[in-house]
Amino acid sequence: MAELDIILLQKNGTGLFAERTISPGTDSVLSFGSAGAPEATPKANFVGATGPQGSQGSAGAQGSQGNDGGTGATGPQGDAGSQGSQGSSGASGPQGYQGAIGFVTAPTTATSTGTAGTVAYDTSYFYVCVATDTWHRAAIAIW
Repeated sequence: MAELDIILLQKNGTGLFAERTISPGTDSVLSFGSAGAPEATPKANFVGATGPQGSQGSAGAQGSQGNDGGTGATGPQGDAGSQGSQGSSGASGPQGYQGAIGFVTAPTTATSTGTAGTVAYDTSYFYVCVATDTWHRAAIAIW
């Protein structure tokens, strides 16, 4: 079955036409002529063989991958911190005595000359110097 396409171009009742006839398995015919006149006959016929269908184009190449940014340079090492200072010594404990206690002569007043930690006694009291030239005493009792 033949297909027929007609294109008509008109201007003020006159015009040109183009006609294309295609039959399966045959050549196509393209005719041109004038339209609007009783003798609308083709002015030219172009006959050519139907060409084979073109092959499908190939796919385009894939774009290349961008370069990796890479790793940045390692920065310099920071300065070492300073060492902390040594803590202070604890308070001194009371002075101790090693071996026998050395007694001094008993003081005559509460403000007699003496050094803290010195011990003395007589027949009635036991004496302890608690600060420079400051003595305390306790009575000695029989029990």
